Amino acid sequence: MKNKIFPLILFFPAVAGLCGAFLRGEQIKEAYEVSGGFISGSSSFAYGLLILCALVFLIAIGAAFLFTKWIVLSKNDVPKVNVFFPFWISGAIVFAYAVMVLFTLFDSFSMINLILCIFSAYCAVSLFALGRYRMSERENTAYCVMSAVPVFWAAFMLILTFREKISDPVVWDYVFNIFSYLSILFSAYAIAAHTLGKDKRIITLIACFCSIFFFLIEIFSPFVSGGNISLNAAKIAELLPQLAFLILMPFVTIEIFRKRN
Repeated sequence: MKNKIFPLILFFPAVAGLCGAFLRGEQIKEAYEVSGGFISGSSSFAYGLLILCALVFLIAIGAAFLFTKWIVLSKNDVPKVNVFFPFWISGAIVFAYAVMVLFTLFDSFSMINLILCIFSAYCAVSLFALGRYRMSERENTAYCVMSAVPVFWAAFMLILTFREKISDPVVWDYVFNIFSYLSILFSAYAIAAHTLGKDKRIITLIACFCSIFFFLIEIFSPFVSGGNISLNAAKIAELLPQLAFLILMPFVTIEIFRKRN
């Protein structure tokens, strides 16, 4: 029974994320209908979204402590997964993001975007390496460096996102994006810690919950917004790193819990 309960708990943030996307889309539609331009507002949808975010975070903390402190899991209680393909798929997505950033340099050169392109390609290679060795613990120095690269890349992405969005007076416009990249940062940290032999199961499960939840809000809310928010090329490129970790984190979470139990 335990080996069924643990994977099923990961479906909760997915369901919550779809509910959050509906609330966010309805909030956007209401804002445009009322004002003709997007405003912050304090509608019932906004309050519902805040309550849902708080509920997901509390359940994530509760589940993390439940499966680390209160329920004793053995290695056989957690299903075995193959993290090779998720890491390589995620690496390919991050590399595609690097290519999209590269093409923007032909239209308007930016040193920041050049660094982002190189850094993202390096992160993709690191994910390939982690997948190649199935996120195992190794004493090889080069491998340890590779495991840390996604952490610094995620921190760089978070800084760039915050730098770009902070001038927007409407917090709702960017808050889920910020929290999504923050979840990616903690996810990358959990992966790096695992390869170095550290037990970070609590952070892993919380980061997994938040990564799934916030990304699904970001990706699906435009479809509910009645056309007020469009998924253009820039928005798709912005979502690619989040998509990479959305695919990766459920497998990583299960693998970390299995190896640490």
